[in-house]
Amino acid sequence: MTKKRQKLSKNHNVKKNSFLTAYKRHMGHIGKACQDIGIHRATYRLWMQHDPEFSEEIHSICELHKDTIESIFYNEKLLKEHDTASMIFYLKTKCRDRGYAEKVDAPAAEVKIINRIYPQTENKE
Repeated sequence: MTKKRQKLSKNHNVKKNSFLTAYKRHMGHIGKACQDIGIHRATYRLWMQHDPEFSEEIHSICELHKDTIESIFYNEKLLKEHDTASMIFYLKTKCRDRGYAEKVDAPAAEVKIINRIYPQTENKE
């Protein structure tokens, strides 16, 4: 690797670490984290696609945020100090994978099977 490439790679790692710090500080707000460190959102998307370690770290931070909101939601004293409706909205939108949803989304393959088993009948009156 040439010196120029090494310097560029080191700069990317510094930027990625700075982004991760900003991402944590802004509670997962990608736009604000990008703005803080002076990168375009497309750069973030490239990092997510091409750097598995970076992508895993982002996922870990997201899970940490979910844990934080969930723990507040289950703590009566803390719940009284926060906006309950906002927390419920967050849980329903960001924590669907943890079961916080009004309806369960069925994958397309399951819907096709269900439609095959129970075909739609038209009401002819």
